[in-house]
Amino acid sequence: MRTYLSVVVRRELPVDVQAKISESDVLQETFLEAWRDVHRFRGSDSATLSVWLRRILRNNIRDARRHFGTQKRCVSRELPLDQAMTNPNGATCLTAGDPTPSQFVQKAEQLQRLSRALACLPADYQQVLELRHWDGLAFAEIGRQMDRSEDAARKLWGRALCELQRIFKP
Repeated sequence: MRTYLSVVVRRELPVDVQAKISESDVLQETFLEAWRDVHRFRGSDSATLSVWLRRILRNNIRDARRHFGTQKRCVSRELPLDQAMTNPNGATCLTAGDPTPSQFVQKAEQLQRLSRALACLPADYQQVLELRHWDGLAFAEIGRQMDRSEDAARKLWGRALCELQRIFKP
């Protein structure tokens, strides 16, 4: 699907606009919008999904044409990258390490899968993982809170991790 949509972008996005916005930016924006609005998708097969994604993509291409064709995109108003990366207060707007929209979506999907996997675990496994990883407690404290020895808490944590890995399998 991504390959097909890439072809559509290269074919329909004017060359002068392609110099200002990359194909991957348009595709990421399209997939982000699709993920955000997936509840509006009414189809049931891949052909319908393809048409729906292509419509979102074409709207994004139309918006890019419009945006880069306006007066506010005058070349004389463009700034060097280091100046463009700061807001009027001098703070950095973006950093190279910021996730892309597609990375953000992938991370959200992975967190949803992890959450579903955790929900499949027994309550004591869920509790020991929460105390260790979310609360950052030592095994001695985990043992006290769960009425177990420190060693029993460590072993319970190890079994919980093994079971989570078996269920999760990323």
